[in-house]
Amino acid sequence: MVRAVQASAAVSVPAALLLGIAGRLALRSYGSGFVGAYPVLLVLSGVQLVAATVGSLSGYLLTMTGHEGKASRVVVGTALLNLALTVVLTPLLGAVGAALATMAAGFIRLGMFWTYARRHVGVAVLPFMPAEQPIAAGTS
Repeated sequence: MVRAVQASAAVSVPAALLLGIAGRLALRSYGSGFVGAYPVLLVLSGVQLVAATVGSLSGYLLTMTGHEGKASRVVVGTALLNLALTVVLTPLLGAVGAALATMAAGFIRLGMFWTYARRHVGVAVLPFMPAEQPIAAGTS
């Protein structure tokens, strides 16, 4: 699991940095009207970067180990939270408000998945091996 998260981070970190640095240029390639979406691009890229480096794989781990009921409740609950926050934040902040709603719900979903995977499967999905989880003999 650690290696999978490391591989995900190895791809996601450079991609997020590239979007942060050259995001306006990339958006301009679709037309000058898209450049205004740069703050939305940054917010959503940040969510995905955290997901890739802290362990979005926790949700998959839960569904593969018989905890799909818990995972589905998290998905539905955070989708409803995202909808509620979008309804509140979009009129106030426009597209950035919708992105912030998605970010908040996404962080909560990641946190809940991570906590459930740790509690019910005994795996901390991180890009490094926690000190309290020794590596089994013969693996690295």
